[in-house]
Amino acid sequence: MPGQCPEVATRLAALRALQRALGDLTAPSLRGTVWEGYSPRRDPPWPPARDGVPSPEVILATLREALPSGHADLDRELGEPLARAATDALTALASRLAHWGAVIDVHAFDLEVGVGRALELAEARL
Repeated sequence: MPGQCPEVATRLAALRALQRALGDLTAPSLRGTVWEGYSPRRDPPWPPARDGVPSPEVILATLREALPSGHADLDRELGEPLARAATDALTALASRLAHWGAVIDVHAFDLEVGVGRALELAEARL
């Protein structure tokens, strides 16, 4: 990579290889659309941990520790898998919140109906 010191060029090449190993970007079905650069190439986007290969959590922790590197290009490439992981985590959290929100709504309805029914029964006994 022209204009970069060999260490930065080597680290950038290693990061790009890591990004590919973690799933890379661009789902084939989204090529040529506005969502192309924001889609994982495979589903699930993160490969499972296996013998001798660190888990995605360990890899992401290592990337976080490398920030800031002092080189803008390197920081941008370090941030890409971290941003993707954050998006995945926020999506999972939103899904869980939606589920539990529905559970709370049902519970609140049960309480409201239950209290109302109890008051009706108490009034009928008077």
